[in-house]
Amino acid sequence: MVHYKFVFKGYMNRTIQFDGTSSDRHFQEKSDGYLYINGVKITNKEDAKRTIYYNSDDGNLSLNNGEAWVDSIFSIDSEGNVFCESFKHYANRFSRFMDWIAG
Repeated sequence: MVHYKFVFKGYMNRTIQFDGTSSDRHFQEKSDGYLYINGVKITNKEDAKRTIYYNSDDGNLSLNNGEAWVDSIFSIDSEGNVFCESFKHYANRFSRFMDWIAG
């Protein structure tokens, strides 16, 4: 199981958290051309969608111990362009906690 935390800044200020995989129903491209994450409309730009997918990968860390954490911070502008400010993935809860303490 992968635990996701996406923070969107800029035009859309929102934090989306969920457990699952990027292939689960949490990520949907609907007929309107937009990418939705957990039902939240994000963008219709192909490059922006690729940025989000690329920075959602747990690197198969969950295969090692059954769990992984992905924390990403994105900036999004009014035209739907997305830039990744920070992408971190962790193989265990301890390493995520230690990174949080190190700030």
